[in-house]
Amino acid sequence: EFGHDLLFDNFYITFVEFPRLFLLILSWFVVLFSLYLAHALIFRLKIYCNLCFASHIINLIIAIIINLN
Repeated sequence: EFGHDLLFDNFYITFVEFPRLFLLILSWFVVLFSLYLAHALIFRLKIYCNLCFASHIINLIIAIIINLN
C-alpha cells in the first residue's frame, strides 16, 4: 500500500508507543504505591500530612492525564 513503510511503522511502535505504555503502567503503579502510603499514614502512623496527601492527589491527576492522552 502506498504511503506505508514497514521501517517507519516499526520505528513508531518502538519509539512512540513503548515509552507511552511504560509511562502509563508506571504512573498507575505510583498511584497504587501512593494509596499504600496514604493508608500507612492514616491507619498505622495516625498522621494527617496535608503535603503528603496533596502529592498523592497530584500523582493521581498525572496518571489520569497520561491515561487520557
